[in-house]
Amino acid sequence: MRRNLIPATAIGAATFAVLFGPGVLDPRNVGWLAFGDSPTQQLGWEFYRQQPWTWPLGLLPSYGMELGGSLVYTDSIPLLAIPFKLLSPMLPPTFQYFGLWILLCLVLQAHFAWRILSLFVDSLAAVAAGTTMLSISPIMLWRLSPEVSQWSLGGQFTLLAALYLALRPWPTRQWLWWFVLLTATTAIHAYLLVMATAVWVADLVQRRHERKTSSDAIRSLLLPPLGILGTALATGYFVVGAGVLSGGFGYFKASPVAFIDPGLGIDPGVASWRWSQLLPDLPPYTQQIEGFNYLGLGVLLLLALAAFSAPSAADSAVRAIRRWPWLAVMLALLGMFALSNRIGGEHTYLQVPLPQALEELANIFRASGRMLWLSTYALTLFAIIVVVRIAPRKLGLGLLIACVCVQVWDTSPAWSRLHRVYSATAAARFMTAPEGEFWNEATERYRTIRTLPFRTLNPPVGWGALSSLALQHDMRTDAVYLARIDVHRAEQRNQTAMRWVRSGCYPKDTLFIVQPEVAMRVRQSLDPSRDLLTTVDGMVVLAPGWYDDSRCSSRN
Repeated sequence: MRRNLIPATAIGAATFAVLFGPGVLDPRNVGWLAFGDSPTQQLGWEFYRQQPWTWPLGLLPSYGMELGGSLVYTDSIPLLAIPFKLLSPMLPPTFQYFGLWILLCLVLQAHFAWRILSLFVDSLAAVAAGTTMLSISPIMLWRLSPEVSQWSLGGQFTLLAALYLALRPWPTRQWLWWFVLLTATTAIHAYLLVMATAVWVADLVQRRHERKTSSDAIRSLLLPPLGILGTALATGYFVVGAGVLSGGFGYFKASPVAFIDPGLGIDPGVASWRWSQLLPDLPPYTQQIEGFNYLGLGVLLLLALAAFSAPSAADSAVRAIRRWPWLAVMLALLGMFALSNRIGGEHTYLQVPLPQALEELANIFRASGRMLWLSTYALTLFAIIVVVRIAPRKLGLGLLIACVCVQVWDTSPAWSRLHRVYSATAAARFMTAPEGEFWNEATERYRTIRTLPFRTLNPPVGWGALSSLALQHDMRTDAVYLARIDVHRAEQRNQTAMRWVRSGCYPKDTLFIVQPEVAMRVRQSLDPSRDLLTTVDGMVVLAPGWYDDSRCSSRN
């Protein structure tokens, strides 16, 4: 088995070499991390690296402050950030691990694809071809594109690993492998955790009759949840409290035609947003970025070939459902959640009203379109296995290889662009802190940079540069970009900030970046003999005590 997995490792490594190249593996190369969601992931790691150890281990008290900053909400992959922090004294001053992570994702994606296919297919050549198909899955590669750069969500090998554990016929140390997988997935990303946990639940129920002893049953039932809970506590899931609730469920969803829609609905006129040479972008849906689940023309052809042998394919599907009924139920439930209670694309064709409490709970995972990923992988695996097993040996292999070639041709304009873009970013610069006489003096006077007020929906303009400035000078800041914030604390913080505005009296250790909506009110209550209000590098800046740092008295 180990010898047979060498080709899988080679397929994953070759995919990485073709798409990204060796430049992103250089830990000192951070220029390619200046786009998409990359900056907050790298900044989160850099803030985390220079701060003292805390509890929770993933807490980021300087990046986000009371809003709930943690490695979880910067998507900085706690699974790597925490051990690399331990090694920090031995690392170069500029260091990134995201290139290594991408390589691991692609290698492990191929590794678990190979393991699953080996359960059902005898031909090594067919397993290799199917592994290649899964290694260039559009739903994974899109997350690794420069426009998105959601590196943690590239860890979709966790979904294939969960499917492998559920599909393998022998239950040897099943509880241990689920404990390891779910604990690790918790330290990668919450959305992946939900899907992997759904497969664990299905496997737990499915194998209930295979528990040889009561102790084995107890381990299977209790240890994986304990691993999830302990890791969630340690990495900082709960630093935002109840404020994690947010809106967007029913908007960031999957459309009913997601499997055949190669577009992202962002700008249909831009070819790079499409993942097919042949199929057109279906009527635009503005947030298809979260519901993108295009199978690829090669996989669609495999499904069509399976349909030609309808009795055999239907029989295979029925036998699979009978063999793993609970897994089928979980895939169906996740698919329903992905579609949300507002069925449709740009236009809603069916809306199912939900109780407010249930909708608020669903909003925790507002990007519900991602929950279709497991079904996307399951359909791809089913198509590969059915065609190889139903067709005569050489014909099945030939059809699979032909479909892999079609898949490569169909999706190549999008994923081949990855190599060009990441090669071009080798000389790019990461987020640059503002420079000049004002900033030099300000960083000596103040220990905190705040936005006034804090915007809960979108990060302030220039947040990356301000965060870089705070990082360089060991300051705290709420000029950040987080996946989730504590909305209640943000509201309380803004209420306090508006009291400062009304009174004209501000904390002396804080530099404020004033947003346009309150600039006039700040100017009206300003004491120009004491405080400075000016525009620097296109930002309105309030520097309390710039001229006179004596304590101000409230005029409220």
